[in-house]
Amino acid sequence: MAEPAIVSTSDMQHFTGHDEVEDILRGEFVPALCLRHCEPLLGGSVPTLDGEDHLARRRLENPLFQRRALAYYEHDVLTDSLQLAFDQAERNRDALGRPHIDLQWLTRMAVVPITAAVVGLDGVDTEDRIIQLEDISRRLGEGARVEWSNREVAEVMAEVMEARDELVEHYYVDSLARRKAIVASWRAGDIEEDDLPIDLLTLVLKQEGDDLDEELWLREVLFFVVASANTMVASSPHVFNEIVEWLDANPGNEDVVKDIGKLRHAVEEGLRLHGPTPSLLRRAKQDCDVDGRHVAESEDIACMLGPANTDADVYGATAEDYNPHRSEQVGRLAAHGLSFGAGAHLCSGRPIAIGLPTAREGEAEIVGVLPRLMHELFARGATPDPDDPPRLRTDTKVGAYAAYSVVFTKWPS
Repeated sequence: MAEPAIVSTSDMQHFTGHDEVEDILRGEFVPALCLRHCEPLLGGSVPTLDGEDHLARRRLENPLFQRRALAYYEHDVLTDSLQLAFDQAERNRDALGRPHIDLQWLTRMAVVPITAAVVGLDGVDTEDRIIQLEDISRRLGEGARVEWSNREVAEVMAEVMEARDELVEHYYVDSLARRKAIVASWRAGDIEEDDLPIDLLTLVLKQEGDDLDEELWLREVLFFVVASANTMVASSPHVFNEIVEWLDANPGNEDVVKDIGKLRHAVEEGLRLHGPTPSLLRRAKQDCDVDGRHVAESEDIACMLGPANTDADVYGATAEDYNPHRSEQVGRLAAHGLSFGAGAHLCSGRPIAIGLPTAREGEAEIVGVLPRLMHELFARGATPDPDDPPRLRTDTKVGAYAAYSVVFTKWPS
């Protein structure tokens, strides 16, 4: 395909209907975000691939999202990281003596160690190291949102590439060297395959061996760090806020947050209304027509998540309202709408965020990191801090929070 000129998302063709957006996501288009301004950071990573190359990359990474790995992230890593985050809240009491913390910060503290486990970044096991990786991942995340930044693109990307260099220096080089030694031991027959860690770097080294393209796979690592940490961090205050406001307007429905199965539906409904970005960008692989509109080969278009996920023709007259019971009414549709995409490029990290279907007997239940997080928050009586109202960011067109302080009213003794 010819290289298209980079135009702003506001100058692209916008597609807003649920069905036309779903057709685009499942059709002859590739994700365009990582091919645009943030290509120096994420070019060559899985969302930029197509056809057999994309399928091969997804197959390689599939063990990261199977039940065994998901159980480890959710029941081991998350349990420990949440405790560390709640310990921070315990130390940070407000004037009334209530534990207090910013919800986005708490989510980052909980999620960053999971990101490290998925990728294979070692040494993310102390509060200081988690905070260091949190800072790097947060700055990297601005690269994936640069299309909607109110700042100069070059300024944002300079900061992003600085964070990239810090990740390489403090995490990537040493972790990759350790994984090379582990995989070498396996190849020599000194350890069994079952003794190998399940993480991205190990899977890559098993496949690539000495032919490893370290720059290419660094970009894959960067994509995982950006996607896994920042997406859930951005989502958690939106989801929490929707649930809190719905409970206030519908007293007597506390079972929604006490029953984790119902809570999972409540989380997905929040994700439907608050996608990770204003739009999913797609690039046409060939000339085509979408709903009567022509799209040229290599043209970038914007699939508008907000309108698509609140399409009244699909979700009914109350499509824009939050309703944690909606998943019982949408039939074949995903309860989270199109927020994770659709088709071949459906977000592979979706089961980390929102879990898997009901486990068979003897299998660990995987409800997802976001439902687990919400369950722990409400069990502790989390509520928005009345003395420090939530504030949205002004430096981006993404509806992201700058701060969302919560206090806890049922702290365990």
